[in-house]
Amino acid sequence: MRWAEPVVAPPKDGDQRECSAFLFFPKTINGETRWLERARWLQVYTQEEDDLGPYCGRWSAIRWLRTGDEA
Repeated sequence: MRWAEPVVAPPKDGDQRECSAFLFFPKTINGETRWLERARWLQVYTQEEDDLGPYCGRWSAIRWLRTGDEA
């Protein structure tokens, strides 16, 4: 039996997402560096024009989140 893959729309310019992970290596956002801890941060998707193609998108971290903060 084959499982159908869910259809996921690609991100649009300006979309935001919340990420969390245990930081084994240092991660710096807005001049604040954290590591060796469980952390949450907010990312925004931006589309840029570069050498690889007309619109290459990337997720960029914009700020740290605390435990009770909402995106």
